[in-house]
This record gives sequence, C-alpha cells and structure tokens, in this order.
Amino acid sequence: MSTYILHDDEWKMTENYNEWSHRDMLLWLQGLNDGFYSEYEDAFEDSNIDGRDFAKMKNCSFLEERFGMEHDIASELAHVVERRVTVFTIYYMYIFIEYI
Repeated sequence: MSTYILHDDEWKMTENYNEWSHRDMLLWLQGLNDGFYSEYEDAFEDSNIDGRDFAKMKNCSFLEERFGMEHDIASELAHVVERRVTVFTIYYMYIFIEYI
C-alpha cells in the first residue's frame, strides 16, 4: 500500500477549477505529488476528467471507483479537493458580498 503526502500549493487557490480542462486537471494532479501521479497516471489520463468533475473528487467512493484508488489515498485526495473547494467558495462569497 502506497502512502503519499499531497501538496496543493502550486496553483492559486482562488482559480476557478470548474473551468479547468482535462489537461489542467492532469497538471494539477501531477503537481500534488509525482509518485502519486505516476501510480494513477493511466487512470487519470484515460478518465477525461475536467473541472466540471472536480467537486465530485471530494467523495472517496468516486475516487476509488473512477481511478481504482485505495481508500487511504482516496481519502487524502478528497481532503485536498475539499480544501480547494472550500477556499474557492469562501473567496467568491467574499467577492460577492463586497459588491452588494
């Protein structure tokens, strides 16, 4: 069983992940941890996942089924995705409130 520490600091947290292309998703996933990406590279590339699917990755079952991840790794990625979604949501709520 592989264990990875995933680091989501390469991309701006306020960037709208909903608009990411499949290539953007692959680059983001690779930036989390090279070993992690290498282990699931074929599954990631074959998935055609893009930003419209990003929030689904908060769900461990989705990651386990879609990419064949072990639960511990799926949980780690789901946590990273949850953090990015939360920060993005708070940022845009703040921007929205400022313009009201």
